[in-house]
Amino acid sequence: MRILLLAVMAALAVLSSAREDTVSCDEVLAYIVDGDPVDVRVEPSEVAGIIAVIEESGNEFGTTVQITGSDGEWIRVTRADTPDDTTFDGVGWVHNSHLRTEIQPSGQDSTPLFETPSAEAPVVRLLRHSEIHKARKSPAFLACH
Repeated sequence: MRILLLAVMAALAVLSSAREDTVSCDEVLAYIVDGDPVDVRVEPSEVAGIIAVIEESGNEFGTTVQITGSDGEWIRVTRADTPDDTTFDGVGWVHNSHLRTEIQPSGQDSTPLFETPSAEAPVVRLLRHSEIHKARKSPAFLACH
């Protein structure tokens, strides 16, 4: 459920930016898939200094990061959030093996987009599968990968 919810949030961000014909990595979210603490580094290198450590959130919805760019296998992030707190607010680099960005259908005719990361939150709209497929190929989404 957490993966689907975060994927839908990313899909909306991508669809919104695609409608504006802008390519901005600021509108793409990824979620941390590693259960261990994740190092945020000052440069895109495993020997670069660690400026922050993102701990396991302990929340069923996990931690999301805002993507602002990439360099090879490294992703530049500007913040990390759980549903309850901002755990990192700055600029740093995380190896892509710790992150996931997925946009996938739910198995139904459409996928609900929730107002907040909670299954009890109001549904903002239903995303048709054709919209999700289009978002996967949008310039805004691909520019950050």
